[in-house]
Amino acid sequence: MIVRARTAGVTLIEMLVSLTISAMIGLAGFALLESVTRTEAGVAGRLDHLTLQDRAFRLLNLDMEIATLARLGEALELRISGQTIIWEATDQGVFRSVNIAKGGVIKQSLLDHPARLSRHASGILALRLPETGVWRLVSLPPTHSE
Repeated sequence: MIVRARTAGVTLIEMLVSLTISAMIGLAGFALLESVTRTEAGVAGRLDHLTLQDRAFRLLNLDMEIATLARLGEALELRISGQTIIWEATDQGVFRSVNIAKGGVIKQSLLDHPARLSRHASGILALRLPETGVWRLVSLPPTHSE
């Protein structure tokens, strides 16, 4: 009779248990990696959107700082160094049009989300993005017309 030593090897059941544990750890790692990847993609998209918002707000602020005349009606009309710059905030987004020499117009699309321009208080203009609840206040130039 051949007697096998207890330390001679692993049994089939021990092998199956270790394979099952390894597979469970692998699946958990894969699920974690997928979750992190999905979250990172969402954060990257949100950061891109915030960058565009910041760019639009900064550009509006710069235009207001150097404008010599500002009129708010359906759109915001600014006079800067003999040029007219029109800011429009609509359900389609925020647009900036620059009237250049020889009657040309350059139209920029700054944001593609609904926005509103409104007078917040005397001498203060508000640009609001209703979908996100984001808004910024900008001072009108000292010489502005209602």
